[in-house]
Amino acid sequence: MTCCIGAESRDWIERRGSWKAAAAALHSTEPTLGRWLKGAPCATETAQRALMTLVDEGRA
Repeated sequence: MTCCIGAESRDWIERRGSWKAAAAALHSTEPTLGRWLKGAPCATETAQRALMTLVDEGRA
């Protein structure tokens, strides 16, 4: 599965204040986020998007 995390995810990362903070919120690493944004496979894309929503809503 190719990840289609795009511009909206870049905005989400920027709202976290840093790539490091965004990676921590997603229980991931900065290099992994970078690969996903470049279109690398992301088997957990649905879960990552759900987690991003929960973080935005203050529920995670």
